[in-house]
Amino acid sequence: MFKKILVAYDGSMHAQKALDAAIDLAQKYNSFIGVVSVINLPDFAGTVSEVDEIMAIPAIQLSNLPVKTNLILF
Repeated sequence: MFKKILVAYDGSMHAQKALDAAIDLAQKYNSFIGVVSVINLPDFAGTVSEVDEIMAIPAIQLSNLPVKTNLILF
């Protein structure tokens, strides 16, 4: 029924519930999940590695999902 599922994820409790529901659907229908996450970067980062660390947070949080996923960062 569902081939692709898109989920907005910001790390909040509500986003986690939406992601859990998407995972259940993806497992049931062997679907792919696209996860969209918006990152709020500092206006003036001290170093490039500081920005890299901030951008890695969603990938770390979503790294152990039991279904096929693709993370899209904005």
